[in-house]
Amino acid sequence: MQKKVLFITKNYPPAIGGEQQYCFDLFQNLKSRMGIDIYARTKGNKHFFQLKAAFNAIFRAADYETFFLGSGHLAPLGFFLKWVTGRKIVVTIHGQDIGGKNKIMQKIVPPMVAKADRVIAVSQNTKRLCIERGISPEKITVIPNGIDFKNRDTSVMEKTAWQKKFSIDPTKKTLVTVGRLVKRKGVADFITTILSSFGRNDYQYFVIGKGVMRDEIVRAIEVNNLMDFIHMTGELSVLEKNSFWAYSDAMLMPNIMTRNTPEGFGIVAIEAASWGLPVLACAVDGIPDAIVPRVTGALANNQVALGELLREFLDGKLQFENRDKVASVIRERYDWNKLAEKYLDLLR
Repeated sequence: MQKKVLFITKNYPPAIGGEQQYCFDLFQNLKSRMGIDIYARTKGNKHFFQLKAAFNAIFRAADYETFFLGSGHLAPLGFFLKWVTGRKIVVTIHGQDIGGKNKIMQKIVPPMVAKADRVIAVSQNTKRLCIERGISPEKITVIPNGIDFKNRDTSVMEKTAWQKKFSIDPTKKTLVTVGRLVKRKGVADFITTILSSFGRNDYQYFVIGKGVMRDEIVRAIEVNNLMDFIHMTGELSVLEKNSFWAYSDAMLMPNIMTRNTPEGFGIVAIEAASWGLPVLACAVDGIPDAIVPRVTGALANNQVALGELLREFLDGKLQFENRDKVASVIRERYDWNKLAEKYLDLLR
């Protein structure tokens, strides 16, 4: 019997998040190409998951030639499985799993990742973090995150219904930021530092999502009297979010550097551009790997420079390819159907 790969992940739907979507999409695209099973935590206590995964993997080790770990947090499990079974270990590193703020884990994880046979980094910045923490460059392959174009929901609201529901002014440019509202996303800082003195009224900016920075963002909007221009929507349905992708004029990613919370890749940048929506972003962490400059978006060195890019965009001086071209470039570079092929030799 041909031996297979066991994909082990503690992040998998129905839980929601970037790693969960990564694991789900990758597994769906690998299972039609190779013999692969999955052992995933879909509920239950995450602290016992590695113990249960270890028993499962050892019990069925004869069926597998490779154990593939969905994040660096599982590297201790990989080290143990390699010691017990001698099987090949491959691990994906997303960013915070190798450069996070948990000091204990950062003493444990990098040395264990270094023992893996192959390491997949989701961006060049993540590769740099791995090298800085002692992982051999020869072991590391960079493969970006992707989009499963075959299975994604592309439903949208009728445009006039969308405009009515969210009070969209069609005479102004519609800007949008989507994601968890955490410090590194830079939204509150961008409002306070840039938009507070922007001095123009030809835009409307929608911040979509929830998170620990919500109240601080609301305060920044109110203190700077920007309630007519900046709107917090909270979390939206897929239909509503897709409508913002489809009908907005630009996506903003005013990210900032924060200690021990790196942005591994910036999946939201390719999600936006897959709808033809150009992305204006700060070149922080792994975000540059998700943007094709002057095609799917533009990169700035900091928030001040991002503000200047935004002015150029609103004035019509900064332009991009038409939306169909932007979307086609994303499909060419980031389709999971193609990216999955790059995993095959690494996993066999």
